[in-house]
Amino acid sequence: MDETETKAVLVKQIVGAIVVIVALVICIVALLLAEAWAVSTLLSIAFGVECMNLWALAGLILLFNLSVSYRKSR
Repeated sequence: MDETETKAVLVKQIVGAIVVIVALVICIVALLLAEAWAVSTLLSIAFGVECMNLWALAGLILLFNLSVSYRKSR
């Protein structure tokens, strides 16, 4: 292998790692939005409360999950 082939392999590995990270972030965001949608639907059914901003609800759920995991680790 010469230097050009070595650099090409390195670039492919870096691009592959970036693609994996982006896919992981997209999956996490999709799961958070699905959970927020489910919570919004349950709130609407149970109390007649309609959540207009799923992103805000997803953020609150994320903060709650982080606080619970932090308390468990202490």
